[in-house]
Amino acid sequence: MKKRLLANIFAISIVFLLSFPVFGEDISPSLIPSFGLRKGLLKDLRNDKKEVRNDTKELKKLNKTIFTHILNGEVKSKDGSNLTVEKDGKIYTVQTDGNTQFRRHFWGKSSLAEIAVGDKVNVWGKYVDEGKTTILAKLIRDVSIMKRFGAFIGTVADLSGSTFTLNTVARGAQKVTLNESTKCVNRKEDAISCTSDVQNGHRVRVKGMWDKTNSTVTEVTQLKDYSLPLKPTPSP
Repeated sequence: MKKRLLANIFAISIVFLLSFPVFGEDISPSLIPSFGLRKGLLKDLRNDKKEVRNDTKELKKLNKTIFTHILNGEVKSKDGSNLTVEKDGKIYTVQTDGNTQFRRHFWGKSSLAEIAVGDKVNVWGKYVDEGKTTILAKLIRDVSIMKRFGAFIGTVADLSGSTFTLNTVARGAQKVTLNESTKCVNRKEDAISCTSDVQNGHRVRVKGMWDKTNSTVTEVTQLKDYSLPLKPTPSP
């Protein structure tokens, strides 16, 4: 009965994941006038959904070894590879090893180092003691880490060196920080300078790590400037 209940819980969670794409939320095809631009962005969405499907396959495999879980527990302390988690007034020791998987709120891959005291976590694993207070974790999802990798479209403002504000339709203003490995291209996919060609008022797409809590986009892998090359001015 208990195994059947856990299997049902995982089945419901998998259906939920597949029903609500969490990647590329800022991309609405109806807001994009260019067919070529729309085609490229839909390709990005398909790739992101493929990653979600791969994660659900991993969850199905984990279902065979999971015997208990904690939902919305609070991390009270970290000690090496172990966490102390409180749930409904009860304290649990959560052990991790090389097989433990870590995920963020949006199911992006995470690590033990990202988990902080005070975070809310979901833990799946098995008890390793008779008192059922110590869990060897197979999967830990930190729902307090509001980060995901995605693509965002907006207008450049407040440009200063390698940082600028990206004014988006769905997410409002996002602080974008480029880095040395960021690849910048124009709408024809030709390479451009990230520091001198991109200007305030340009419409761009950036791909990077979005922090929902702080409204920032970092670890940017690509910036595509749809305002370049400049269109010729029509003759009077």
